[in-house]
Amino acid sequence: HKSWVHAVAAMPDGQRFLSGADDCDVRVWLLNGTLENTFKLHRGTVHSLLALPDNRRALSGGMDSSVALFDVNDGALLRRFVPDHYGRVMSLASLPDGRRFAIASSDSTVRICELN
Repeated sequence: HKSWVHAVAAMPDGQRFLSGADDCDVRVWLLNGTLENTFKLHRGTVHSLLALPDNRRALSGGMDSSVALFDVNDGALLRRFVPDHYGRVMSLASLPDGRRFAIASSDSTVRICELN
């Protein structure tokens, strides 16, 4: 990255991990440190990442107050969530049902969203 790294997430396969930073990039890395891919999914800092159990998709949250659902292999944006909040997305967490996730925002709110 060209700037501070704010988020990392391990892929469930144990072979790759993701990183997000001030440079607005989400990067996919092999465990040996080889950069596999770089994606621009946000207009602003990437503050949070969440790898999904299917080992194909992940979520990124950013300063632009949105959450991007994307394909880790090619960076395709599958869906953009823009919850009813006004702050940057600071943290993401999956819920045990595997269908929903929580978004923590800098506006002191937590929102629950459906993946589908």
